[in-house]
Amino acid sequence: MIGTLLIILLVEISIAFYIDEVGEDESHPLASLMEVIGVLIENYEDRYVPDLNDSW
Repeated sequence: MIGTLLIILLVEISIAFYIDEVGEDESHPLASLMEVIGVLIENYEDRYVPDLNDSW
């Protein structure tokens, strides 16, 4: 359990770092990676995270 939470925390920190590093610079070498990560997160949220409207 602690190992899983640690991994999640490290991933979130890494994503925050890349967001800060790349910013809005579409010519940045990591821009395409950030786009892929964004799509993966969006797909995950669509599949596993309930909408707030659904819970009320």
